[in-house]
Amino acid sequence: MQEQTLDVPRSGIRNIDGAGYSPARLLDTLADWLHAPSDRHLAGLLQISLPVLRGLRSGRISVSPSLLLVMAQSSGRSMDELRQVLGEKRSRAGLRRKPPLLKPA
Repeated sequence: MQEQTLDVPRSGIRNIDGAGYSPARLLDTLADWLHAPSDRHLAGLLQISLPVLRGLRSGRISVSPSLLLVMAQSSGRSMDELRQVLGEKRSRAGLRRKPPLLKPA
């Protein structure tokens, strides 16, 4: 039986499917895709400050839809693909499929 090897990003998280929400995994994956050797270089490519990138990596700052859009444009990947790597379960950023029903007055 042949052993499978996984491409492990810098965060050390191996499994994208079912691993949960992880901004660090998203940043590691973007760094791999964009060939960024450091967080400073990645921050420059994404046009965000290094403290913001560090806040995202640590989880102190959440990944906003507008930031996800910048990441998608910088990497040439779809927002859905980035959401999958991030581990976000929503298909869209807080949008409802149907408006709520209003009770008649």
